[in-house]
Amino acid sequence: PGNKGMTPQGVADNMNPANHFLLASIYKETGIHDDAVSSLRKAIYLNSDFIMAYYTLGILLLGRNNRKDAEKNLNTALSLLKKYSSEQFVPESEGIPAGRLTEIIESVKTRL
Repeated sequence: PGNKGMTPQGVADNMNPANHFLLASIYKETGIHDDAVSSLRKAIYLNSDFIMAYYTLGILLLGRNNRKDAEKNLNTALSLLKKYSSEQFVPESEGIPAGRLTEIIESVKTRL
């Protein structure tokens, strides 16, 4: 009932992984990291090729000192990025080319 679309939960009340990713971004920016992790996992469940969800989850987990799971998610993102040319924009990345995101992830991984 009512307009659920304007609430954070309303955004994610569907099967669209991009909505869960958006909700995770909101949670992350407001410091609600547990809910951000949960929303990212939902996005990945709905789209197992969601590069930015794996990347963002990896970064969040790294910030929580969960290096093993962080590395797993970053490695998955790297593996999925191989399907793109270096100039292709990564979906949901706000215009980051695949080659640049690959460099960013590899740089993060050297600090693990």
